[in-house]
Amino acid sequence: MNIIKFAVATLTLSNSVKAFNGAGHLLVARIANTILEKESPDTIKQVESVLSILKKSFPTWTVKEGDHPLVECTTYADDIKYKGG
Repeated sequence: MNIIKFAVATLTLSNSVKAFNGAGHLLVARIANTILEKESPDTIKQVESVLSILKKSFPTWTVKEGDHPLVECTTYADDIKYKGG
């Protein structure tokens, strides 16, 4: 619950919040990751499995996915947004 309060406070007090950018996606994904760790760890394993396949096939797509792939992959759409992807 503290994470949700922190997220709301951060988004409310931030001067540079524009809709939902990479930082917003990371924040929501981190909250989801925390919840899934407790309630559905199999979901996290499935996401990591998909990302491991991508890492082999398209390594440039997953360069940011290190220790927390479920969270870190959420900025992919933001990364390609202005590249015509």
